[in-house]
Amino acid sequence: MEGFSAKNNMNLVKNKYLPSIADIRNLEILIGNSLPDDYIKYMITYNDFMPSPPKAYCFKINWEDKLGAAPFNEASIGSWEIINPSNQEESIAQSIANLWEPNAEFIPPELIPIGGDAGGGLILLNISKINHGAIYYWFDGSPYEPGEPSYDNIGFVTNSFTEFLESLYPCEE
Repeated sequence: MEGFSAKNNMNLVKNKYLPSIADIRNLEILIGNSLPDDYIKYMITYNDFMPSPPKAYCFKINWEDKLGAAPFNEASIGSWEIINPSNQEESIAQSIANLWEPNAEFIPPELIPIGGDAGGGLILLNISKINHGAIYYWFDGSPYEPGEPSYDNIGFVTNSFTEFLESLYPCEE
């Protein structure tokens, strides 16, 4: 995982809380599927997105001609804690659940939130067998009706978590 800085001139700072393999296995039990190897490696190495020097990084979103899609084709993140329990007793599984549960009626069950942006959008990881490990972005600002989860407000970002990190670029100021 070292060396993301080579492609996008970004170095990452480690979070003080790094989950154990047991923590990750408990999360996989909770979500009912395995996590991609690159995401697991990232979690146990960094478990955070904190670029050094601090700045906002952007990523492209492909909305695939969705009618209710967001009016933009990129989003930005400055820093985010991917999995960071709010207290010592909280597990990484509960930390994910805290992001997932409020949006469960909108987000398909094969996608789990792994981070977000300042505007309420979520960065999602596909845990299904089809497109396993792909990254998506859920836009919270489009009109939608509560009900069945759908891909209406979800755009494709990259095929893997590693590809996502490598695709990040400094946002123009």
